[in-house]
Parts: sequence; C-alpha cells; structure tokens
Amino acid sequence: MDKIDESYRERFRELMRQNLPHAKLDLVEVRAGENFDGEPSLFVKLVFAAKPADADFRALRAVLRAFRTWLADEKADKRFPYIEVSTRAEERSATAASHDRS
Repeated sequence: MDKIDESYRERFRELMRQNLPHAKLDLVEVRAGENFDGEPSLFVKLVFAAKPADADFRALRAVLRAFRTWLADEKADKRFPYIEVSTRAEERSATAASHDRS
C-alpha cells in the first residue's frame, strides 16, 4: 500500500487543530517509505513556525495515537507513522547548508 492521498495530510492537520489549536504549523507532508528494517512505513514531516513547547510535544503524542487509530480503522493502513518535527528556521538552515555543500 504505497498510496498516500490528500486525506492523510488533511486528517493530520485536523487532529493538530483539535489538539494544538495555537500551534503555528507551516507544513504537513506525508510520504510512504520503508523503515530501517525494510518495513512499509509512513513518514510525516511537520514544520512549525517556531519550536513547539514541551507541552506541545505531549499533545503531539496524542495526535500521533489518534492518527494511528484513524489509519487502522478508517484506511485499513497498518504502516507505522514516523514523525519528523522541525521549525521554519531549521528548514532554512538545512537548505542553506545543502546548497553550501554543492
């Protein structure tokens, strides 16, 4: 099951709005891939305007649990979602660093 439709991203955004309504989320990207064991997985990239507070990370765990439940119950998708969290500034810095190496 490699298909990732818009509903994956939209569901994650909806869960974020419900659980972290004050979070300034710039990007939600969901892609299919394989984990380090070669198991089919999902990779969810979240880019925030600023670094989330510790309390936000606790709420993010609740979002992840709800997303996994939605995947299994609504999509019959058993892939584990791995989450990557960064900020807009970290993304700019990483982009600049990769351009410097080229």
